[in-house]
Amino acid sequence: MYGRDGAALAAVGIAAVIPLVNALSVWFLTRMIGETPAGLGTVLKSMAKNPIIIACLIGIALNASGIGLHPLLADGLELLARGALALGLLAVGAGLRWAALRSGWTALLLSNLLKLVAVPALTLALAGPLGLSGVALQVAVLFNALPSSASSYVFARALGGDHALMAAILTTQVAMAAVTLPLFVALVG
Repeated sequence: MYGRDGAALAAVGIAAVIPLVNALSVWFLTRMIGETPAGLGTVLKSMAKNPIIIACLIGIALNASGIGLHPLLADGLELLARGALALGLLAVGAGLRWAALRSGWTALLLSNLLKLVAVPALTLALAGPLGLSGVALQVAVLFNALPSSASSYVFARALGGDHALMAAILTTQVAMAAVTLPLFVALVG
């Protein structure tokens, strides 16, 4: 959407944000879900077993070392990656419970407004003081205006969170983003 410069900035943002957000998510869900808070050892074991964190660390190591991936392996992983989003969305759809939409509407509405309106608006408001403009501003706002990742449902399900509410949040975020995303793109365009 924003050319080569936009793609490069998005790649840097993704490389910085995905490992951090996944580590924080594992920490929070492992530590805070359950009768008593999990200890540091349990949290670190959960992080060490998390496939997204493992994949990020392997990718960073391969990139930093200059080794990279064999083209055959890279092509195979690319094919798997293309199907991952569809499988994640199917999992969210299968986990959607209409009761969660009705009973959790306050949390649902609050999380959607924060993610789809407040976060991109805050990004836009902080852009000037931080010196962001042009493509960097556009990519930052677009990145922060996107709906949450389908992997958040998988995290909630695997680590004992409220996966039914997360499925409802993700489903409604995608629908709401059809309105909010074009608005923010137009604001920075």
